[in-house]
Amino acid sequence: MDRFYNRFLRQTPAQMWNRLKSAKRNRDESAEENKKMRTVLNASMVSSIEEAGTLLFYKNVHLPVEEDDEFAETM
Repeated sequence: MDRFYNRFLRQTPAQMWNRLKSAKRNRDESAEENKKMRTVLNASMVSSIEEAGTLLFYKNVHLPVEEDDEFAETM
């Protein structure tokens, strides 16, 4: 719980957006990390139309869709 608190809750909204904008998932990374980032986006509150547009953009375009069988062929 402390790791989650330190990593996400102590950041300002601007810091969180900057972190999410620069986040890229490498093939070696866990899909769980990407899901955590999407959870943060889904839980974020918006206070302006610009922020809402940015949120929708990142929810629909920026983040890759995780499929259960995405890496099944590599095993």
